[in-house]
Amino acid sequence: MKKVRILIALSLSLALLCACGETPSESDSSDGTASGSELTSMEESAMSVEESTPSEETTLPEESSAPEQPAPQISVAKTELRAGEQIVVSYSGTDDKDWIGVYPAGAEPGTMNSLVWQYSVGTGEVRFSTSALEPGDYGIYLCDNDGYLVLAKCTVTLIDTDTADYGVKNAVFHAERKNGVSRSSVTVTPSSSKKLTYLFYWAKNAARLEDNLPIATAVSSGSDTFEVPFNDTLFMPEGADSVEVAVRQGVSESFFAPANDVLKVPASKLLFTFSVLSDLHIIDTAPQHISHLHAALSDIRTLTPDTEAIFTVGDNTDRGRKENYELLMKTIAEETSDIGWNVPIRFAMGNHDQVFNGTYEQQLALFKEYTGMPGVYYASEFGGMKFLVLGSDEKVGEGVMHASQLDWLEAQLHSVGTETPVFLFLHQPLVETVAGSLYSSNPDVQYWYGFSAANDRFRSILAQYPNAILFTGHTHWTFESNRPILYGNGADASFVGCASVGYLWTDEDNSTGGSEGWYIEVYEDYILLKGREFTDRKWCAASQFLFPIK
Repeated sequence: MKKVRILIALSLSLALLCACGETPSESDSSDGTASGSELTSMEESAMSVEESTPSEETTLPEESSAPEQPAPQISVAKTELRAGEQIVVSYSGTDDKDWIGVYPAGAEPGTMNSLVWQYSVGTGEVRFSTSALEPGDYGIYLCDNDGYLVLAKCTVTLIDTDTADYGVKNAVFHAERKNGVSRSSVTVTPSSSKKLTYLFYWAKNAARLEDNLPIATAVSSGSDTFEVPFNDTLFMPEGADSVEVAVRQGVSESFFAPANDVLKVPASKLLFTFSVLSDLHIIDTAPQHISHLHAALSDIRTLTPDTEAIFTVGDNTDRGRKENYELLMKTIAEETSDIGWNVPIRFAMGNHDQVFNGTYEQQLALFKEYTGMPGVYYASEFGGMKFLVLGSDEKVGEGVMHASQLDWLEAQLHSVGTETPVFLFLHQPLVETVAGSLYSSNPDVQYWYGFSAANDRFRSILAQYPNAILFTGHTHWTFESNRPILYGNGADASFVGCASVGYLWTDEDNSTGGSEGWYIEVYEDYILLKGREFTDRKWCAASQFLFPIK
């Protein structure tokens, strides 16, 4: 798991242990720990006995009779509610006398009495009435053993249900494209000086595209015109012709700002598709993680049944134990091979797959045995393009990449060349790349990066390949966060955060509900990245990007 307030009592290095792959197809070449092999489906992906069975010198971790103890966590069913709706909080990993309380924004346990509270033991949900609460923001805290030590936190907003019309006076859409990179924004002229939340959606014929989440959300107080920038390289979904500006409060009419064609996807030949998932955190004491994985795989099977492959980016399990892997593979089989959908799946290894049990060699043996992967780093080919899975060479939460792996990576990229796309997968992001790793912006929150010792050489290698895209997980930061991607624009590789299937995190350092992952479409002239929310089955409109092939 990640983000547990018990970290206050631990060192930063131990905290990094607690933050946050799936079967091979056309060809895989490994790092030397196992020979390459042809893998075409879930059932065919079992490696040879030589590859999948630990050597005599490597023994699997001993079974323990102790029950799994995942880090305590909570999430809310809805982050925005109207008067009369209940706050529904799911919890797991809690002990006797752990409790959940609701506090006004800015207040914390121990500074004042909670507005309402309930005990929460094990796995389940609690419900709080909002009838006595004023509109505004509230913190939901999980606290330890009748005390005030915060184990987890999330937030909700109670929306005023007044009947006033706060519709905007005017909104203007701006967009430009330079060197293949699009930039866009909307300028809004409010009709009220009241502090309001504005939401921006793609629309067609003065109607919201209902299968899309908001492009952006902004809070403004005052009647002055303000501008809301959208993410660079954003593209417009097919059929959209405008941006809807909606006000969350009152009964306000939406304003529709016509969109020009700059953000439309240009015509090009589709070559193939694949999907990327991260941070599944499968464990039997967190049933929501299992249901999220079911939802993700079902969604991919429905939308892209002929997809080339699915990649996971580590933390496939929550504790890296045999029973976790058995549950992981059972869940995957129920959505794939058991019903005749033999999609190739590739797994990367995350810190949660490594650090909690046994030696590094023992954990790697379990990973290989259950996933069928040839090693912690290896190469695959799909659609005539190369996919490189990377990982830690030591049992260290931050991750360690030996010179031998970097040498292998350099050789693999050299064989691809600079003009062809190449896709890489690594659990922890490099510092200052994507949301959750932006340390200089907020070192108290944005410290979920890794591989510091290899950072300089790794970055210098990647910088030579402008068509390389590195997918990373670990942070759980939602696609709606600040900078989910870092586009290289011909001067560097591009970096893509992969959110989480298990549970999500925000820029405000809070847990939030939901489950997200990527659909990737590879065209002759560009690559489309389409963020998806699996529980709502909606597109993450803030995270739909077009990367030109340089």
